[in-house]
Amino acid sequence: MKNILGILIILSVFAFSCKTDFDVNADYKDITLVYGLLDQHDSVHYIKINKAFLGNASAYDMAAVSDSVNYTNAIVYLMPIKDGVEGTKIKFDTTTSIQKLPGTFATDKNYIYKSTATLNQDYSYKLMIDIGTKHISSQTTLIQDFYVVKPASYQNVSFENYKIPYPVEWKSAKNGKIYELTLRLHYWEEDHNNGNAITEHAVDWVLPSKVANSSDGGETMKLDISCENFYSQIASAIEPKPGVVRIVKKASIDFLFLVGGDALNTYIEVSQPSNGLVQDKPAYTNIDNGIGIFSCRLHYNSTDKPGLYGKRISDGTIDTLAQGQFTKTLGFLNANETTDYWSINPWSK
Repeated sequence: MKNILGILIILSVFAFSCKTDFDVNADYKDITLVYGLLDQHDSVHYIKINKAFLGNASAYDMAAVSDSVNYTNAIVYLMPIKDGVEGTKIKFDTTTSIQKLPGTFATDKNYIYKSTATLNQDYSYKLMIDIGTKHISSQTTLIQDFYVVKPASYQNVSFENYKIPYPVEWKSAKNGKIYELTLRLHYWEEDHNNGNAITEHAVDWVLPSKVANSSDGGETMKLDISCENFYSQIASAIEPKPGVVRIVKKASIDFLFLVGGDALNTYIEVSQPSNGLVQDKPAYTNIDNGIGIFSCRLHYNSTDKPGLYGKRISDGTIDTLAQGQFTKTLGFLNANETTDYWSINPWSK
């Protein structure tokens, strides 16, 4: 959409700056833009459908009109398919309840198509969109379950040694191509300036993504986490607060995986800026009779794998939070102080 809008702006400038009798705008052509990612763990599934536009007015003025970018007559549904056999169609309803952020495009109506159907990882799903006599389609599989080898459910997590990275290892998922891991540290603050009020907080650290060699599944994948960077990330996310004590529990760190399908990975790769002299890159789409991306993703987190949620961290890690060079000014209690603190605070869970 940004590329199309940019082209329209250039064309409009050219049209008004040159004295000519011809019309630089071609005849109107309806181009449908589609975006959708299916995750069987989601309770609600969304498909975003918009239209590209071309006209004689300013592109910014036209973008501000809802009818220029939204369809009101689209019929959207999924067709489940297993072993070549089609199942029962899943109809998507229209919703305008999700507000669009302010910006160039119209915000009075934000049409999104949603379904609360339960999806099965053993099926592929064909997206079908009917807009009048126009038919748009695409198809995706779903990312199947996969196995995390390290950290094992019984292992404590240790970031004590700056020189030795912490290893994470997993077997890739069938239909999964790109993997992004987020570490989430939970901690609590006791504010001595405010009647010892206690509040819960979390810090997220998104690690560099890893791409599997294929989407067949079963590939051993590894990610080494820098222990030094773990503390520096926390230090960059939390500011010192005089009079505030920070406390972690031993079971306080989550490993949250986000996995993307093959088509999504290709879309991301193609959309990245070019490092070479040639900046023009081909646009990627897997939408038949339209433009956009329809693929799959999988949030693999605490709901799905309790062994990755609330992982216990070592006493040495807690001590380093309290006394280490990066985080010693943040007011974290050391391991002994933490044990004493939770023993006299039965509200903790």
